[in-house]
Amino acid sequence: MKHPVNSIDVIKPFAKALDEYSVSDVQVIGGINTVALENPNTVFDITNKLIIAPPELFLSTRRKDFLHSKRDLDVLVKSSDSDRIEAIRQCVVDTVNGQLVPSVFGYKSEEVLRRQMEQSLLGFTALKTVLSDRYEHDGGLDRAIYPLKVSIDLNSLETWRLVTGEDVLPVPNPAAQLVYYMVRSMTLLRPKDAEKVQDIASNVLSKAPGLRDWVVDGPCASQIELWKLLRSLTPNKNHADIFGVGGKVLSMDELAEDDSFMMKELSHEDRLRVLGVAAFKARTLSALESNPIVVGAFQYAIEPICNTIIQNN
Repeated sequence: MKHPVNSIDVIKPFAKALDEYSVSDVQVIGGINTVALENPNTVFDITNKLIIAPPELFLSTRRKDFLHSKRDLDVLVKSSDSDRIEAIRQCVVDTVNGQLVPSVFGYKSEEVLRRQMEQSLLGFTALKTVLSDRYEHDGGLDRAIYPLKVSIDLNSLETWRLVTGEDVLPVPNPAAQLVYYMVRSMTLLRPKDAEKVQDIASNVLSKAPGLRDWVVDGPCASQIELWKLLRSLTPNKNHADIFGVGGKVLSMDELAEDDSFMMKELSHEDRLRVLGVAAFKARTLSALESNPIVVGAFQYAIEPICNTIIQNN
């Protein structure tokens, strides 16, 4: 069996390229970032926005699933410019040499969200939407997962620096990373991520308790509201309340009249139909995500050819 390769070493050339060209609109999300957040020896410097991880930090380039598939390198480009996103994607390809799977994404255009709303009942664009995303409009941003959306405070996208030895990587605020896990999918926190995210939350919030207020009452507050709304689609599931925000689980009638519902022009009855489809998708996806064999097979064989679904295109 081959000696495991450390993702931290693989990503070093990419980190150096970002530094060399003074790239300021990129963040590495998940994977390498989360293993640092989970490490009990990691230090969080809120004043200087630094995550200082042990130099020996390790994350195998292979997942622990039964297929030992390659890990993704998830990179957010804070732009909707397709040329800019492609340039960063090519930089990832050129620097990681196939040892990680590039997953480079930016903000979606308002046009993509408009197509979802135009096909509100049975259109494929709307039906296939199961993941949340960031949608740009007139200089602002929304976080949406059909048929619900909230405005994003741009301060929630602030960049921190992950330091491991001599290497520095741009990453999100550690509390924002937790929020991303919470609202990534219409099923909320996936079973395969549950233990990891709870460990991260415990480590981060015990060392930097002020980050909870930054989320709940600060820049991430609207996305926490989205979490509460999505929780109402599957009210009988025990969703992890990482930040202890509580709140009422809404009925479908209440959800249909909430300000976050996208298609204000629909009648109440049609809104309920849309929410009924969304709730069905959430329940079905939740059942699939609870099966490790299905999850492993999806990541290995299906995910690479399902970009229009994974990336909400």
